[in-house]
Amino acid sequence: MLRAQGDRHVLGTARALNFRNGYFDQSAEVWSDDWQLLASSHQLVYYRE
Repeated sequence: MLRAQGDRHVLGTARALNFRNGYFDQSAEVWSDDWQLLASSHQLVYYRE
């Protein structure tokens, strides 16, 4: 489906859900121009200054 999308526009969304004790999680999605989910990601991040 990703290859079929070619050079047409996609919609990307990203959001951070929880922030606690130096950790946070992020979710992301890439959608086609006809609202098919092309890719998704979820990651846990540790942040330290």
